[in-house]
Order: sequence, then C-alpha cells, then structure tokens
Amino acid sequence: MHRVFAGCVSIVGLLALSSLAHAQELVIDWELDRVFVVVDDAVVDIARQAGEAVERDSDFSLIVVGATAGSLEQRLESEPVDVIFMAAPAIDALDEANRFVPGTRVDVARDPDLSASYAAAMMVTGENTEGARAFLRALVGEEGRAAVMSAGLEPISAP
Repeated sequence: MHRVFAGCVSIVGLLALSSLAHAQELVIDWELDRVFVVVDDAVVDIARQAGEAVERDSDFSLIVVGATAGSLEQRLESEPVDVIFMAAPAIDALDEANRFVPGTRVDVARDPDLSASYAAAMMVTGENTEGARAFLRALVGEEGRAAVMSAGLEPISAP
C-alpha cells in the first residue's frame, strides 16, 4: 500500500511540475507579444492612439509608460524598453550613445510654437523587434498622424 501511495504522489508531483512548466511557457509567450514604449509625457496620448492601432491590427499589446527627460535614463536601466518616443534632443543623445537600432529613427512631430520636435526609435535592448517596428509604422501612419494633428502638432514623417 505504501508503494502505491508513493507512486501516486510521484505521478501527481510530475503532473504539477508539467503544468507549472506549461504555465511558464504561456507567460513567456505572452510577454513576447508585449511592446514596451517609453514616451515623453508631452506625447503620451499620441503614443496611446498609435498603440491602439497596433493592438487592433495585430496580436501585440502595448505598454506605454510616460517619462520625463530627467527620469529617462533610470527607466532605461530598470525596465525593458522596445521603443522610445521622446523630444528630439533625448533621441539625439541616445543616438550618440548607440542605444537604438540604426535606421529605425523616425521624426514624428514638431511644435511650431515652441520649435520642439519629437522622434521615436527602436531600442537595441528591446526584445520585441517585430512589435516595435509595428508601433513605429503606426506612429507615422494614418492614426499616428491624426493623433499628432489632434494634439496641435505638425506631423513630420510622410506615411
């Protein structure tokens, strides 16, 4: 009887471990579908509207996190980031430090009154390159341009 009980416990234990491993696979797969976007606080709404287009047209889920230029470096060190969408000087600094994928920078918007401009790029440390590219396309696509104009900015990139 003792052997039968021990055998049952072993089988139950193996099934539990198998279920746990399967659950971890599901979590990992789900996380790979998320796109982490750090944005300048001034353009959070634009990023969210472009993100809605990505979520509607794909299986990606966007996590949009607002940041200031002062908190940017801390966020980049402590959180996974696939895309950055900030004021052009912050993007320029990241470019000089080789922190984003060359050729992925897109100039998105300009504030004619303040002479400020905003750009986005895919970060080299990001894990979801396909989702990051989808977000950049949406940002300069129809929905992104509409969001830029509704925010009172001028779109820079052509669709």
